[in-house]
Amino acid sequence: DEVLLLVDEKVEPFDRAWCVYEAYLTVTWSKKYEMCPFSYSSDMLGEITERTKRIDVKKCDASDKEDLRKILKQIEGKESVLNDCIKDLAIKLRRTVKAAVSEQIYKSSKVKLGSDKREDRKRAVEELGKLDDVKVIDDLTEVVL
Repeated sequence: DEVLLLVDEKVEPFDRAWCVYEAYLTVTWSKKYEMCPFSYSSDMLGEITERTKRIDVKKCDASDKEDLRKILKQIEGKESVLNDCIKDLAIKLRRTVKAAVSEQIYKSSKVKLGSDKREDRKRAVEELGKLDDVKVIDDLTEVVL
């Protein structure tokens, strides 16, 4: 009753015709569709952000060009709805990865809120500041998801 797609750091499903077609069928059949990261990294976060900006099902690719032609014919006229659906899935995936990466940064810096080690706090704030949608206020950091 649902589709779960594991996504690696390359985040290629947004550009692959069969993945897009599976999303289309899942939505058409009113089933649940989720993307789950295979791992978490700031590189993956950046890749999701970049690929989300250029999602266009008309520009998908497939190793078999005949499959691509048939898939594009099946989704013809529904490209806009499918693009929106894929973007929504990408946004959810991005939130999941961003939360995990933020937590990894905190753990790797061994920083707890209220730490007396000013250098540790400063390093954590600098690392978190590299992520999108992070607001840094003095020594406190708020991650906006």
